[in-house]
Order: sequence, then C-alpha cells, then structure tokens
Amino acid sequence: MGHRFLTSLVPQKNQRVAGRPILEALRGLTWLQWMHFISGYIAWTADAIDFFSVSLSVTRLQQQFNRKTQDITTAITLTLLLRTAGAIIFGCLSDRFGRKWPLIVNLILISAIELGSGFVQTFKQFLGVRSLFGIAMGGVWGIASSNALENLPVEVRGLASGVLQQAYAVGYLIAALINLYLVPHVSAGWRSLFWTASGISLFAAVLRALLPESSVFIRVKANRVKDQTPLSRSRIFMHETKEMLKRHWLLCVYAILLMSGLNFLAHGSQDLYPTYLQVSKGLSDHNATVATIIGNCGAIA
Repeated sequence: MGHRFLTSLVPQKNQRVAGRPILEALRGLTWLQWMHFISGYIAWTADAIDFFSVSLSVTRLQQQFNRKTQDITTAITLTLLLRTAGAIIFGCLSDRFGRKWPLIVNLILISAIELGSGFVQTFKQFLGVRSLFGIAMGGVWGIASSNALENLPVEVRGLASGVLQQAYAVGYLIAALINLYLVPHVSAGWRSLFWTASGISLFAAVLRALLPESSVFIRVKANRVKDQTPLSRSRIFMHETKEMLKRHWLLCVYAILLMSGLNFLAHGSQDLYPTYLQVSKGLSDHNATVATIIGNCGAIA
C-alpha cells in the first residue's frame, strides 16, 4: 500500500491536464465565482495582517511591558498552539452551517480580539487576547479556502490555490507598510497597527456578508436527508470521518508531516525576522521593516 501511495505521487508521462485550458476556464468564470475567490483572498490577507502585527511590534512591546524578547514571543507561541482548536471548531461549523456565516462570525471575532489587543494594559492581558486570537485565527484558512476555491472549475484550482496562499504574504506586506508609514507617526504607536488590522478584518466580514452562500454547499445541503436531527448528523459526520481515516490514513499522515515541515520553515523564519534584523544585524526599525517588505514581495512573486 505504501509503495502504491508513493508511486502515485510521481506524474506519469501519459498524464495530461484534463478539460479546458486554464486561460479559457478563467475567461469563463462568472462575477460571483470571482467575488467568492476575492472574499476568501481578503479574509486570508486580513488574517495574516492580524497575526504579523505582533511580529512587527516585538521591540515596541518589549518597551511597553518591560519584558524580554522570549517573553513577548510567548504570545506568538500561544497563538500558533491554539490554531488547531479553532480549525476543528470552525471547520465543523462550516461543514454544518455553510461557508458564509461561520466565516463572517470568525472574522468579526478576530476584528474584536485585534481591537482588544490594542487596548491591553498588562502583559497578562496581552497573552490572554492573543490566545483567543489563536482560536479564531485557526478557523480562517479552512473556510476561506473552501469559500474561494470550491466553486471554481477544476482546471483553475491549482493556479488559484497558489495565488490564494500568497495572500498570507500580502497580509504581512500590508502590515509592514502600516508599521512603516503609520505607527511611527501617531501617538498610539504600536496600538494603531492592531486597530487598523481590526478594521480590515471587519471589512472582510462585511464583504463576505454581501455575497450568497457557496453553491457547492447548497447542493450538498440539498442532498441531505431532511428528517435528520442534529444528533444524527453528528453521528454521520463522525462515522464518515472514521471511514475517511481508515481509507486515507497514510495520505493524512503525509499531509500532516508535509504541513508541519512547511510551517516549521515558515514561522521559524518569518515570525521573528524583523526582530532578528534589529538585534543581530543592527538594522533600525525602519530598515528592518523595509527588508520585510522586500522579502514578502519575493514571496508573492
């Protein structure tokens, strides 16, 4: 079984992309398909702005709370640690109630938590709101990606998924621009970055509220047995999950290891990059932010 799984990952010479060419498929997209993709893209961008607000504010937070760098990065650790809880909670809600309202609620929660992050007065308060943010943050990617991709033709999903993923770099880039051009020039300082991020998340929620539910989810919902109770649907969900794990356990293990490695590389290099440039390389806050912007332009490219 393992051998068949590994060899299936290698493209065969006689394989070709099925269906229409990508450009033809792109031209055939409806405005609603475009808007669903854009709303998911903006939601993922907003999520990145919210997360990297801490990365760009480490030195200022040190001064605010009179703490060492490793103490401040505890907030980043708690955020990442609690993402799994948010992914499970909002993933289940999305499969049960749709792509629209769970994502709207998720983004509104993030907006409120990010707003609160800018009002904290103690380090414990800061850790508390960033922990809550971790739960909310974990819910965004799954719903936003489903919202953006599932209504697209198969031919463009590969390209679209790559563009969607780089919304995270776009979010980091926007956060760096806010940190460069707004934060040093307002009396609120680092708090203004969190408040601006809160507004962008709220905008993402409003945009999603203006669009209808995913047509794919509507079709799935229509195929459900109408007399099923919430309890019976939960039992069916658990049963289907068990069957999926029995059949695709090796693929699940592979995906977990793959994403673990990618996340290790990503967060190990990105989250403290501005602080690394300032502390180890002696760059000013301004120049460290500029270098972060350049790096994210490369990630987007």
